[in-house]
Amino acid sequence: DRTLMLIQEYPVYKIKVDGIKMADSSTIYTRLANIPPIERPHDYVIMGIDLGYTDPTAIHVLYNSRGRIYYHARIELQKVPYPLQKQLISYIDEKFGRPEVIGIDAGGPGKPVVQDLLEHDEFIHKDFKKRMIPVEFGSKIILGQDADGNEIKVKMKPFSVSITQEYVNSHRIIFSSTDFEFISELERTTYTKNATGDIVYRTLTPKGGQRGADHHTTALLTAMIAQYELKDAIDRRPKPLFYLRNVHNKY
Repeated sequence: DRTLMLIQEYPVYKIKVDGIKMADSSTIYTRLANIPPIERPHDYVIMGIDLGYTDPTAIHVLYNSRGRIYYHARIELQKVPYPLQKQLISYIDEKFGRPEVIGIDAGGPGKPVVQDLLEHDEFIHKDFKKRMIPVEFGSKIILGQDADGNEIKVKMKPFSVSITQEYVNSHRIIFSSTDFEFISELERTTYTKNATGDIVYRTLTPKGGQRGADHHTTALLTAMIAQYELKDAIDRRPKPLFYLRNVHNKY
């Protein structure tokens, strides 16, 4: 709901890369190199990544300034091979000073990309394990224990939406009036409950169809889960509040 959002005028740089038309990787690197640096004084940088191929990869670059989160860039990679995507993510990471907070969708065909970024010798020097939170939306998370010592589990997808909605409603995220395309995508997100009572989210098309693109919404959700895990939850407890556990394959 746009009425709950805090929207201010500031630039957001939007880059779209077609991996078929830009078969030469140097052209892609040039496009990314032309994204201006973050000029506003800030405390740290945040990235959110939703991996895809035919369904595009969405990479969001945000920053935290005095407790408020602002957008800087939204990058969309369409049909870019996964091996090159790893290199591009590493490049963006370096360009913005190795962001302290990175959330990345670890489900589906992009899972090997996440594993390589975290484990492969090529990237081990970047310490992604200290900065990157893999998010599996089909998993459950453990919030703690009840009075009997049983684990309290909730599904990742609704939890990520709840956390993000909290940030939006409290105006911790400041959206840009120069990026109503993204605001519109967020507004088209709806949910229903299936026969088992589980919440199912979907993003409508601009004309109300049932199969709208949600890649940028998902990138924001991963960024906010990482923000919560690496920054906010640690501020509240001496250890992370929750742990990701892959329990279900679908949400």
